[in-house]
Amino acid sequence: MEFEEIVHLIETDFLKIIISLLKSGQLSIDEAKKIVREFLGLLPFVNMGDLHDKLKAFTSNHQEFSSVYITLLKLRDEEKAMELVTDMKQLIKDNKIDEALALVK
Repeated sequence: MEFEEIVHLIETDFLKIIISLLKSGQLSIDEAKKIVREFLGLLPFVNMGDLHDKLKAFTSNHQEFSSVYITLLKLRDEEKAMELVTDMKQLIKDNKIDEALALVK
């Protein structure tokens, strides 16, 4: 998944939570405005590390948005796993089985 797609997914998840909290009455319009402004203050996200750090800090102050951070962590884990699989495939194609298996350790 491309970085821009990840950012879009994170932003969408954030907005879904805002909608849910507003509909349930757990968040007032004024509180929502404040939180949205704070989130917008995080932009732009320059790279995955920047996105991670900013979301981690944001969700530590707004725990109701922790699922957004968890989504990011899952996406990062999936990305790392896919990179590992790709590297292993290439090493195995090159008949470097020991090196491929060593990547897992």
